Amino acid sequence: MDATLGRKTILSKTQAQVLLRLLIVLVSIIGLFFLLRWLLPLVSPFIIAWLIALIINPIVNFLEKKAKMPRMLAVMLTLGLFILLVITLFTFLTAKIIIELTQLINILPVYLNQVQAYLSHFLTQEIVLNLFNQMENIVASLDPIYQEKITETIRSGIDYTTQAATKLFVFLLNGLLGFFTALPSTALLLIISFAAALFISKDWYRIRNGIIRMMPQKMAESSKLIWGYLRKAAFGFIWAQAILISVTGALVVFYLMILGVEYAITIGLVMALFDLLPYLGVGTILIPWAVYCLIIGDYKLGIALGILYLIIAIARQLLEPKIVGDNVGLDPLLTLIALYVGIQVFGVAGALIGPVVLVVLVSLYKANVFRDLWSYITRPLHSE
Repeated sequence: MDATLGRKTILSKTQAQVLLRLLIVLVSIIGLFFLLRWLLPLVSPFIIAWLIALIINPIVNFLEKKAKMPRMLAVMLTLGLFILLVITLFTFLTAKIIIELTQLINILPVYLNQVQAYLSHFLTQEIVLNLFNQMENIVASLDPIYQEKITETIRSGIDYTTQAATKLFVFLLNGLLGFFTALPSTALLLIISFAAALFISKDWYRIRNGIIRMMPQKMAESSKLIWGYLRKAAFGFIWAQAILISVTGALVVFYLMILGVEYAITIGLVMALFDLLPYLGVGTILIPWAVYCLIIGDYKLGIALGILYLIIAIARQLLEPKIVGDNVGLDPLLTLIALYVGIQVFGVAGALIGPVVLVVLVSLYKANVFRDLWSYITRPLHSE
């Protein structure tokens, strides 16, 4: 009986120890999440600097080893070219946007007049007038209570449409104002990031080796494995996105050329870039374009653009899990699940966040981090 009580006591202590370790792991993970969430805005310039240094590091190494250039000079030259490229692209895109907006503002009244003229012509046709008269007669024959409800429904619909248009205008105006308001802080962030990137790239290997020396050997080995998987997955993900936007651009160009649309190549390139943006996509251009064509009576082009949008949407949904899975090293089914869960949790941006989270989890799994955590939680008492 004493032996039985002793076994029960030992089992109880083991369970308590396992629960305590599990609690420690969960609290540590939650605490790390909130710590990173608090620290991220503070260290974001240095994260950007680290990414810049990571991008330019292969070129710096090439100049240092092959051209026998001092590392500091190689870093300054490569970083200078990188900054010049960023400024050139930003200037070009900003100028292009301003020019296109100016042209849109100038031509918008023409399009609005065309829409207004078409609607006026449509509403004055005999078949439409007869339809309105029939509806008016039907409403007039109804009980006054139902007449009032129909009138109230129409009034509510008009009010809702007006409010929606007002909110859209305010949203766009606030976004534009926010963009210009954020320019000074963004400029300061980039200046700090570029300056930090200079020193990080210069002392890249010294910093890396110093961090590794501060880690326990087991943690250093796991971190090296995780970093290897993440780097491979990151480049694979970028390549997969490049393939997907190339497919989108090619489909748009080929389809618009068949339809005889002018500037098919330019439109295809623009839509390919829009397809890369989570909150936009090709629907941002194709849907309003198709609606406009239907309003002005160009039914052939309007329907064709709607079909093009469906083709692109279906092609992307079919290709994305396979292409992303193959290039990142993930199972297509897992990639599809990550896409679905990401969209359900984070909205449209989840199409990007879901696969990224999956890549991190798979990298941790391949580095045996979960196995090590489980071993720590379930380790017997006598091994401590």
